[in-house]
Amino acid sequence: MILVQQYVVLDPGAVQAATPAQLESYLTSKGWVRAEITPPALQMWIRPQGEPLPDHLRALPARRAHLIWPGHITSPTRHHQRDYVARVDELLITLGLFERRLASDVLADIHDLTTSEATEELEDLRGSMMDGYTSEDVNRVFARIEEATGVRLTCLWDYCDAYGYGGNSQFYVEDADGRLYELAGDLWAWLNGDPTAHHTPNSPGAPASWRGAAAEVPEPAGGDDFYNLAQVDDQD
Repeated sequence: MILVQQYVVLDPGAVQAATPAQLESYLTSKGWVRAEITPPALQMWIRPQGEPLPDHLRALPARRAHLIWPGHITSPTRHHQRDYVARVDELLITLGLFERRLASDVLADIHDLTTSEATEELEDLRGSMMDGYTSEDVNRVFARIEEATGVRLTCLWDYCDAYGYGGNSQFYVEDADGRLYELAGDLWAWLNGDPTAHHTPNSPGAPASWRGAAAEVPEPAGGDDFYNLAQVDDQD
């Protein structure tokens, strides 16, 4: 008999940042197959038919194997559902068991894989805000970033009036519950730096690195329901 254990301590922020699309991209890269007969809300992934289990799983006692290795992976299909982090934790532990390594290493590989893919999709945005930006620019750029990485950003302006958003502005990461976090990592410098300058990052970095400490800002007075918020709303 063998005992398979995982002592798992996963960063909830890093888990939350892994979108269903990114998880499914990793599963595909590792040879998992989508079980088409499963309803989308309960989408499962299985191994190709005829493929033997890894030796360390085949050695499990038959009467207890199903408790440790269910033979499939259920993929979270809704990014903002309440128990999303818990379901991804379970998926990562199962993948770690199958691959015989730590769930935290699997999560790191998912972020590494999707970071390179996202960077390729977004490479034309490097330096795109060097000369300033409008609320329309924010919506266009942030929408592409969220689509590619699953990370939602918000731009908080001083005010919004009949002429639009203005004053000083600051970028934040916004979680599924609307909480704001300081923007960390290289993303700001990558978007706002001169692309010809050597100190401008070549990459925005891993999406998981963008979320800093919880932001201490007053409750915004208004927003456009996209990616812009304002401290003062004076549109009347």
